[in-house]
Amino acid sequence: MAAVGMALLQSKLTSQGQISVPAEIRRMLGFEPGSSLEWVTEHGRVVVL
Repeated sequence: MAAVGMALLQSKLTSQGQISVPAEIRRMLGFEPGSSLEWVTEHGRVVVL
């Protein structure tokens, strides 16, 4: 789950291990098709870079 301002945004994990990044997050961060994301864990949370 991601919080943007006052909105709580969610994604579901598919049976193939895929998730969708909510459109609001994609626009805010400038993600486009083909963008690479890096995943790290910090203090029991997942952080996407």
